[in-house]
Amino acid sequence: MSTYLSDSFISSSLNFLILALVLSFLFHIPIFFGLNLSKLAWKKVNYLFLAFSITGLVSVAINLRSEIANNWAEIEKSRAQSFADIELPQLDPSKNSYYCMELKRSENSAENYSKIEKDFKNACSWLKITYQNLSKVDYEEPSKINVDALPPINFTEASLTDLPNWIRKRVSEYNEQVDIYRNTKKLTQKSPYEAAILYYAPFLLCISFAIGITKTTGELRIEKEELRRRNYPKKANISCD
Repeated sequence: MSTYLSDSFISSSLNFLILALVLSFLFHIPIFFGLNLSKLAWKKVNYLFLAFSITGLVSVAINLRSEIANNWAEIEKSRAQSFADIELPQLDPSKNSYYCMELKRSENSAENYSKIEKDFKNACSWLKITYQNLSKVDYEEPSKINVDALPPINFTEASLTDLPNWIRKRVSEYNEQVDIYRNTKKLTQKSPYEAAILYYAPFLLCISFAIGITKTTGELRIEKEELRRRNYPKKANISCD
């Protein structure tokens, strides 16, 4: 079975340093045998050197985008999860005794007591169903809540409608936050094209390094040869005198 460690080469970053040195040695072999390029040819090699080097820049940009997006995704995720920590507990019937309190008629009860009693019963039912439905939502990996699936607000008592209206508003804001989190999370993912660049970039940078070192050696050889030629006539004149 193939595993990450089964690819022994990429399992250690030291291998890429060794590869760069080996390639540098191999590229130097023609120079050691006197097969050097001209100044103009070495300048053209710069394009090849830069072409391989640019993959390193692109791979850094890909990793930077992914890392920053991942950090922001965690922030957006925690913002979405705050709904479960702040709003959801307020719907817990065991903690919200006001909505499910038992009313008792007395001689001082309002004329519309029957309506108020019905509103409280409906509000208590709304609270329990809403809390039950919202408790089933996966907040660890935030998923959207269907606002239309929430029970209707079938009571009009002013003291009871504030919380349901506020919860509906917060659910809408929570869904927007989930969308932001998901869109940010997508930026952490790499396309097949980007994954290929990230895989081959170290190899191409090794080649770029070897070309750069070989180019420097080749140009130094040319400089030494030109310096020797410039000094040779002077030595010849001195010997003739």
